[in-house]
Amino acid sequence: MLRNEWNRPRYHFTPPTNWMNDPNGLLFDGERYHLFYQHNPYATAWGHMTWGHAVSPDLVHWTDLPNAIHEDPVAGYTIFSGSAVLDRENTSGLGDPTTPAGPCVAIYTADYVGPPRLEDVHIAFSNDGGLTFTQFAGNPVIHVGDPKFGDPKAFWHAGSGQWIMANILHPDQGRVVICGSPNLREWRALCGFDAAGEAPGVWECPDLFPLALDGDAGQIAWLLKVNDPRHLQQYHTRYFVGDFDGWTFQRDASIPAITPEIGPNYAEVTYNGIPPTDGRRILMGWIRQKPDAMRGWTGMQCIPRVLTLRSFPAGPRVCQAPVAELAALRGECVVLAAQTLDGEGPSLAGRGMRTSELEIEAEFAPGDASECGFRLRLRDDQAAQSEATVGYAADPGRLFVRVSGQDELSLPLTPAASMVTLRVFIDRGVIEVFGGAGEAALTALLEPTPVCTDVRPFAQGRGSIVRGKAWELGSAW
Repeated sequence: MLRNEWNRPRYHFTPPTNWMNDPNGLLFDGERYHLFYQHNPYATAWGHMTWGHAVSPDLVHWTDLPNAIHEDPVAGYTIFSGSAVLDRENTSGLGDPTTPAGPCVAIYTADYVGPPRLEDVHIAFSNDGGLTFTQFAGNPVIHVGDPKFGDPKAFWHAGSGQWIMANILHPDQGRVVICGSPNLREWRALCGFDAAGEAPGVWECPDLFPLALDGDAGQIAWLLKVNDPRHLQQYHTRYFVGDFDGWTFQRDASIPAITPEIGPNYAEVTYNGIPPTDGRRILMGWIRQKPDAMRGWTGMQCIPRVLTLRSFPAGPRVCQAPVAELAALRGECVVLAAQTLDGEGPSLAGRGMRTSELEIEAEFAPGDASECGFRLRLRDDQAAQSEATVGYAADPGRLFVRVSGQDELSLPLTPAASMVTLRVFIDRGVIEVFGGAGEAALTALLEPTPVCTDVRPFAQGRGSIVRGKAWELGSAW
């Protein structure tokens, strides 16, 4: 199975073939990071939902494994999104004495095509490290008789001594229902949450987890995250900040819902099993693509990010930073010398850089410039040309990405001490941009001309680069 096609990303995870969407069952087992994902084994379009599977020692280099959980046409359901946990104490009773680490238990949505259309929560278990799964004989473990009850994110909550699961309920106005269980088999509802005034409409893909404000272990906040799928190329991720005691999520109403990212990145979820000695909250998400006859696959995962919660004058913000392990792919480095810009600066391709897979870190002093950042020249295999621009715009202050033929993506961004930091990742058909301390992030698809042939810094008006570096990035395959 090829991973060297001219238009396939080199360090973003893509399926070997066919369709991929939501990341599922993100789990670190002590040695390997597991990525299960929504997969159609038969076509490059959505359908026949199955859990695909890959593992990595470092979140960068991935090994494909056989599909893990398959649809059941006889029972009438396909395998939608969910999560996975390592049941180290075998609370479920599903473990095998020969696997002392405990069973891997997948908690997922069984989507019955109907009629009537229904979604239940099922579990399956593995005693061979996630290679093969057995369906629990007592499924469904939760049945509410609703067409939308799914995307379960489960985790162990030590304070209350139980498993916690966050689910989406109802297909119209979003609502999260949080459930508890002593054993992953028997669940009861604990509390519910909605915020129709701030986030009207459908919700999907919840997550619930703690973060330390500004890294202070004495200031722990709980974040409830949901996705809004209404705008197909500008999905909104929303985080609600509050407290969770193992029984009730209590939102802090003084903190508005946080939207740290806009773009085709969707269904983000964080890893279970990251040890306290690591301490990171690591997230991955699906970058939506439409099927294309020029590709044998559809969809990719964003680069793994570390989430933090930081204080800003306007209130706390969820910040994202690419995992440090990506630095292992760095190759040739070019230093971007401090310079005044009034128009375009020197070409990176002109300095011998391969710009189709690139990482850039740069700090700009916008000065009098209305915009500053980087301009990308793009082409496809037919030599068709287009352009993308990433950067900071002063009025109003925002991080933005513009790609030829697409609507602009933007989020508010305020300079820090009159400086703007940009971190840009280019990988064939995708670009991910992080602004400031990561409080604003944008993802854009560079289609239909998905190869970047040159990058130039620019300022529209008089601005300057204070410092910067650019690295060629190697393939994760």
